[in-house]
Amino acid sequence: MPGSGEKPPGPGREGVLLSYEEAAAGKADDGHRGPGDGGRGPAADHRLCQEPGGLRQAFGRPIGRFQYISFELAKLATDVELGRTFLESLMLDHMEGREFVQKVSMAKYWIAEMLNRVVERGVQFHGGYGYMEEYPIARLFRDARVYTIFAGTSEIMLLIISRYLGL
Repeated sequence: MPGSGEKPPGPGREGVLLSYEEAAAGKADDGHRGPGDGGRGPAADHRLCQEPGGLRQAFGRPIGRFQYISFELAKLATDVELGRTFLESLMLDHMEGREFVQKVSMAKYWIAEMLNRVVERGVQFHGGYGYMEEYPIARLFRDARVYTIFAGTSEIMLLIISRYLGL
């Protein structure tokens, strides 16, 4: 790869390219599954950040009715949708046989980090309930961390991306 003293994938390096592509295809496949997600993917559904039945109240109304919380939920919903859209474009690239190792590494990094941001906010919104195993957000919070570690850590994904950038 550029900058590492190693040749970038190309002529005479088909085995390396194949292994990158196979790993990328696996990461793309991992991207559409997640902890307790019912097939929705590690981009955890932002609705899990909302309390069931509006249990927590402040000043006589559910906390989700406050502008700050509603804006935060809107941001999380946007992040989740962008992650899903990125994954869908990667699946199309893969089905059409395009080179997509760099983009898969970007998606693996960004979606894993985004998942952790989303569930952290969800726990915060739930208050003490966020740590109770009866609530899906607590289980997601516990399980989300592994996505920045398995199938290539976030740091490894950044290394792959930087090498494809020629750095």
